[in-house]
Amino acid sequence: MPMMSGSRAYRSGRTWVLSALVVCLGAACSSTPPYFGLTASQLLEYSQEAFDREDWDEAVTALERLVQGAPGFDQMAEARMLLAQAYLNKGDYITANSEFVRFSSTYPTHELMTDAALGLCRSHSRLSPILDRDQQYTVQALSSCQAVTLDYPGTQEAAEADSIRNIMVEKLAWKDVNRGEFYFRRSLLDSGLIYFEQALEDYPDTTAAPAALLFIYRTYQRLEYEEEATEARQRLLDRYPDSREAEEVRDVG
Repeated sequence: MPMMSGSRAYRSGRTWVLSALVVCLGAACSSTPPYFGLTASQLLEYSQEAFDREDWDEAVTALERLVQGAPGFDQMAEARMLLAQAYLNKGDYITANSEFVRFSSTYPTHELMTDAALGLCRSHSRLSPILDRDQQYTVQALSSCQAVTLDYPGTQEAAEADSIRNIMVEKLAWKDVNRGEFYFRRSLLDSGLIYFEQALEDYPDTTAAPAALLFIYRTYQRLEYEEEATEARQRLLDRYPDSREAEEVRDVG
């Protein structure tokens, strides 16, 4: 689905001017782009039409032609935002990210800055890799999404950004738990404890937190630290009583 909000659609009408097109004959038709001869305003409308029908490649091609060929266009901000969104929808997240950054630095007071901020949040989150990879983009997504919630409180964009931020927090929390589990399974228990405690301290409200506590409990059991194991079990029961992990240790004597 297109990501442009209805309140910010950049179209002057749903009909673009066919008479502005250059009529081509014979072999020339195959090499002449359909937007050849359009004014900047008409080309923006053509790009919006391509965007609305989810033809991301055509939208990007037409918009690149527009932004390169009409630098003084009075709707360049709208064209730049549409280009960034088209790249995002196309799946070219790195380029989309660059376009959102460009928009933010060029038009910092524009009414579409909310869309640019959310676009950065979205593009960073979609660049976030699987857990066993470096989580640089996940951290960036967390930061950019949190900025939206702080800068635009009460908006629909802030609500979406907060939802994405929560997903990124969960991911970072499970990253630590998975690292700890890696060491736990190789009997490098002290190293594992560092990551489990880190996950618990940094991300106490995630689904990874009770899992971290369960591993802490199991680690102390394997170390035969009875007092520490009992304390970890009680912490799990007290802090996360409804979790699957608490249920697992509830009947342990």
